[in-house]
Amino acid sequence: MGLLEQKYRLRLSLKNPNPFPLPIASLNYQLNINDQEFTKGVSNQAITVPASGEEFLDIDVASNLMRIVGQLSGLKSLLNRNFNYNLAGGISVMEGAPQIPFEYKGDISLLWGGSN
Repeated sequence: MGLLEQKYRLRLSLKNPNPFPLPIASLNYQLNINDQEFTKGVSNQAITVPASGEEFLDIDVASNLMRIVGQLSGLKSLLNRNFNYNLAGGISVMEGAPQIPFEYKGDISLLWGGSN
């Protein structure tokens, strides 16, 4: 961790509802937290998601968390807060083919069990 930039590892769960394996050549993504850009990028890590199965893709990213939590007063306020996220992007199954878009939204808490 640094004062202006922190490094994170995002673990994406990729699910394939199809009855055949799904090869993924690359993906691009943008992750917003509380409606502010947290990170964006491209992963060229090839991965195959098994038929009717799930695979995980780890992505190392760098961002400045203070942009998002700068308005909060103190660590306890930060830890007891829920954050909304929006993860959007596109998946390429073959080079040159159109990307398959995706978008997921939800809420996360930094503490297990929510706020106390």
